[in-house]
Amino acid sequence: MAKKKSVEKEEGKKSESFMGFFPKLKSLYFHPNKFLKSVEGEKNYLPLLRAYVLFYLSYMIIASLVSFLHSGFSISAILTSFILGLVFALVMVFGCSVITYVGVLIFRGKREFLSVFKVVVYTLIIGVIYSFISLIILQLLSLIFPFDISLLEKIKNVE
Repeated sequence: MAKKKSVEKEEGKKSESFMGFFPKLKSLYFHPNKFLKSVEGEKNYLPLLRAYVLFYLSYMIIASLVSFLHSGFSISAILTSFILGLVFALVMVFGCSVITYVGVLIFRGKREFLSVFKVVVYTLIIGVIYSFISLIILQLLSLIFPFDISLLEKIKNVE
């Protein structure tokens, strides 16, 4: 009996970890009904927030590296944008959740805040994934079709 509880505890930790989140996302894309049933019983916002922050941080790191390699921004400018981006991401999660929850209350919905928060966080995670995919595609396209920076110089000189 004690062994069964420890196995269940380990599985719970695995599902809350960053790597344990990928099967959940796969379920979201390929089996949405199964996904919705699996997240219906979630009672804690912290694992969701942690997953969102980790996805967003990984996206920010790669986007910062790409911008550093292509445009030569200074390290201080990249760190500043990185920190401001992270703060904005956290504010956005709670701001969007509160605004959506107020809308639910206005229309006399009977959902609790955590339900609205889950919807907002999963939506933002999908947005980060799409942004990451777009970044990769644009980088591959820039390797195939290099952008001529002299056009920007001409536009800048006209002003």
